[in-house]
Amino acid sequence: MARGRKGAPEAIRITDAPAPLSDDIKKRQRRYLAAMLARTAFFIAAGVTGIMGILWLAMICVLLAILLPYVAVVMANASTPKGAETSPFGAAMTQQDRLRQLPSRHDPR
Repeated sequence: MARGRKGAPEAIRITDAPAPLSDDIKKRQRRYLAAMLARTAFFIAAGVTGIMGILWLAMICVLLAILLPYVAVVMANASTPKGAETSPFGAAMTQQDRLRQLPSRHDPR
């Protein structure tokens, strides 16, 4: 834990606090729902363009509809907490994670 003046623990500001997990889940759900609605629209467009005889456009719509779930899952799972940095391994690091890191040999802590 970081120490302020005279060895007292440093206060965490409310602006540094991460957003509630429920807000993050709601954002992820909205993004995923929007992607699945777009997927449905691509399938409908593929059917309509296929009936109209524009097969190349129908195939593009089907391809996008097939690839969209993968992209939607990656988008839904890719979120970093407020104020987070990434570690050398790509994982999100919060302020508490940085404070828990082991000091280096040259670190005067």
